[in-house]
Amino acid sequence: MLTIAQSLYEKIIEHARKDHPDEACGVIAGPIGSDTPTRFIPMQNAERSPTFYRFDSREQLMVWREMDDNDEEPVVIYHSHTATQAYPSRTDISYASEPQAHYVLVSTRDESETEFRSYRIVNGEVTEEPVSISQLSPGGRPPTPGMIRPGSEFHPRRNEVHRGALTHMAIEVRIPTILRSYTGGAKAVEGSGTTLDELLNNLDAAHGGLRERLVDGEKLRRFVNVYLNDEDVRFLGGLETPVKDGDTVTVLPAVAGGAR
Repeated sequence: MLTIAQSLYEKIIEHARKDHPDEACGVIAGPIGSDTPTRFIPMQNAERSPTFYRFDSREQLMVWREMDDNDEEPVVIYHSHTATQAYPSRTDISYASEPQAHYVLVSTRDESETEFRSYRIVNGEVTEEPVSISQLSPGGRPPTPGMIRPGSEFHPRRNEVHRGALTHMAIEVRIPTILRSYTGGAKAVEGSGTTLDELLNNLDAAHGGLRERLVDGEKLRRFVNVYLNDEDVRFLGGLETPVKDGDTVTVLPAVAGGAR
């Protein structure tokens, strides 16, 4: 069941109506493991389309980094369908990559009535769930944006690993939740190489199967965003992007979908 505050429920609908006839999209963050949506984050639909949405890759990196710093996760990922029912399309299902999230769909096809439904999407299987709208505030006081709490594992200098009297600078690779089964649950791992392609080969030797989830043939998979020091590698050189010790590579699943 999705339990969501009335104020957040209304903000999702307001955003969907405001962006109509284009699809609206966004996320509601909450404390990790709480299953409680608290912080409303409307996102830009980079496609500006009535039938497809995609989070802007740079904006997504900033939002996901902020969530990690605040010990948050995406509890709700929402978007609207502007001319069809609020049910996940094949495209929605293929892009669903946050197994812990509630996927909320809002249909704005009827001007006088809004259809609001929630689903779990895990390994391509769609399960609709009840929605309970609470009159209470969303989970109390949300975390302060930008605050790094004790125990947070997303720190700018985490790629410095001390061994004895020397400081070893490796390439840190930050792993999203859906791929942590390949890294034994680790949020970040280390690798080496002179290009992104070499780095992924090096990681695959230690974490078998990881490269296949990121690469299709000679290109990155379209469902994946990879960043080198905050820059999307698709605009740097793809798999041939040079990397060096001290760099940070971040992997995030693309958040996208649409009515078709």
